[in-house]
Amino acid sequence: MKLNSEIISMTVKEFTDIKLDKKIKLSESFQRGTDLVSSWNDDNKKDYIHSTLAGTATNPIHVVDIKKALEYNEGADPESYEKFKKFDEEGYIYLSIDGNNRSISLKDFREDQFKMYQREYPTDRLIVEVKKDYDTYSTMGSTLREVFDYARVNLIVYSNVTIKQCSELFRDVNRGKTLNHQQFRQSYLCPTADWVRATRKKYFNSLNNFIKDSDMREMDGDEFVVKMMSFAHFGECDKGKFDRMYFDSNTGHIEKLRLFTKNESNFKSVLHNFFTDISVGTNKLSPNAVFDYFILLWNYKLDNIKVDNHKDFYKLWLDSYSTLQADTEPMTIEGEESLFTFNDTIRKPLKHFGQFRQDEIKKVIEHFAIEKGYLVQQGNPKDRFFTNIQKYLLWKKQDGKSPTSGKEIPLTEIYDHTKWQADHIIPWDQGGETTIDNGQLIESSINASFGNKIKSETIEVTA
Repeated sequence: MKLNSEIISMTVKEFTDIKLDKKIKLSESFQRGTDLVSSWNDDNKKDYIHSTLAGTATNPIHVVDIKKALEYNEGADPESYEKFKKFDEEGYIYLSIDGNNRSISLKDFREDQFKMYQREYPTDRLIVEVKKDYDTYSTMGSTLREVFDYARVNLIVYSNVTIKQCSELFRDVNRGKTLNHQQFRQSYLCPTADWVRATRKKYFNSLNNFIKDSDMREMDGDEFVVKMMSFAHFGECDKGKFDRMYFDSNTGHIEKLRLFTKNESNFKSVLHNFFTDISVGTNKLSPNAVFDYFILLWNYKLDNIKVDNHKDFYKLWLDSYSTLQADTEPMTIEGEESLFTFNDTIRKPLKHFGQFRQDEIKKVIEHFAIEKGYLVQQGNPKDRFFTNIQKYLLWKKQDGKSPTSGKEIPLTEIYDHTKWQADHIIPWDQGGETTIDNGQLIESSINASFGNKIKSETIEVTA
């Protein structure tokens, strides 16, 4: 018979109160330790507390609801019934199956039995720095203590089990894999879970082009959709942000569909175009590489740049990206001491190296895409800043020369604002529009000296 289970989420404070009150029974028949002694050392415990504060400690704790198990075994399994009856009479609520190390770590930290890492911890309100002598539960600041107290502990609670099955369940849980992050998120009954599942089903074939079958079964396709949502909503991607698309780890509230509080139409449009484009194949690019294409489309949407002829634009991107990936020449990256190939950066953190890849691919494809009409600027001429498309059109209008000095402007440098800047001939704050007719691409040093003066000495160069 299939075991019945449900997922319960409670705060760390609620859970540790239960633990401190000795309401969780640990049977040595199917545990590696005791209810008081953990097999983890202090560093292991510190790591878990750090994960709890960061909102990434999502692995569930497995327990049995003793009263429900008692009811299930009455008249069916006398041995199990007597065992659960004894546990119930002793005042226990749950029987521990797996997660004893985590339970004890939370309890021990509440009791100041070990210290946390001395470092900065970001919260929703501010960044809290933990210093020496303020690194225990009782001495840390009230803001961080609140984050800890209201972080979530997730329990998988079984009911229709016998004592023998508890032992088997313990072995199964520890022999196999526990729920991964995405499997756990999807267990929440919330709008995000429903929408992600529906989206994965709708675009399954496109996802399957770059996520293999076995990983799709592990819900990597679902997590890729969540990653897109997280980037569009938060501007970044990490496990904590993914969780927040489903639930608030501080309050325990199930979230509305977070993304759709803003940019709903933009996101759905980019999502559809993205999955349609990649449906023709990705030359076996990794999920991280394919995600770069989504970022490109999303940023164009935010910049009011329309991608025309998606089929040809995607082919241009795919061919160019694959060429960059095959290049073995190491490159210098700002802020990095080591040299990296383009391919090296794909496995690096998105936040820093992702922007580098975006810049590199734009250098290769953007001027060609503009020339072919694949990228079309949309927007208001009252916008203050010139776009990359406009910079390219200015460069072309000027025949690749500065109108102030006549110097050649290398095409590879036109997006480098430290060298060349798009400037209003009639200043923007004097009513000048952000248009090709009222713009010029000039040296950054010269632009800084102009201030808000009307520029009259420009060269007329036909395209």
